Amino acid sequence: MIPQGWASERPTGTALRRAIEQHLTVKFIEWNEVDAYVTGLEAILGGIRVLARQKPTAAHQLALHFLRRIPTIFESVHDETELADFCDELSEAAIELGLKAKIPALRTVEVLLRLYAEDDYGRFGQVPDLLAASRFSSGDRAQCAQLADRLAAEPGTEVTRRGLLQVAQALRPLPASRRSRKPIKPPIRTLSAK
Repeated sequence: MIPQGWASERPTGTALRRAIEQHLTVKFIEWNEVDAYVTGLEAILGGIRVLARQKPTAAHQLALHFLRRIPTIFESVHDETELADFCDELSEAAIELGLKAKIPALRTVEVLLRLYAEDDYGRFGQVPDLLAASRFSSGDRAQCAQLADRLAAEPGTEVTRRGLLQVAQALRPLPASRRSRKPIKPPIRTLSAK
């Protein structure tokens, strides 16, 4: 199911965009076809990573395009966790490519947070953890935290709102006075014999 004619030594942005569109145009993927289908998705992502060696900005734009388009197949794929695992990989790649291309983090984070907020399938459930672990600058982290706060204020489910608030908290840079301190360890509680 890997689209033909694009997987070359040096894939072009146009060929990869075409491959994304072709691969995401499916009627239904049965449970026994999911592995092959996801292999095709991974091959396209591999092509995007190859493109990033020469054109990191174009590769980042393609990764964001891929992220925006992938929800169109959620109801068409009979999977358990394979698609969620791929969405995690694609989300992580978008963050990495944005950093490599020196793209403002807010562009990537806005796409990821909106996908997380609109996800009824649990396919973007790892976005909060990925963002919390990201290597964004403290300024970018502060802007992204503000965005997460704004999205949490929009109508949605309570679970999504709490998740967005947790993302905002995780992205907020620590004040300078707390950055240099060692983390506080909770006291060890022992049971006393009575």
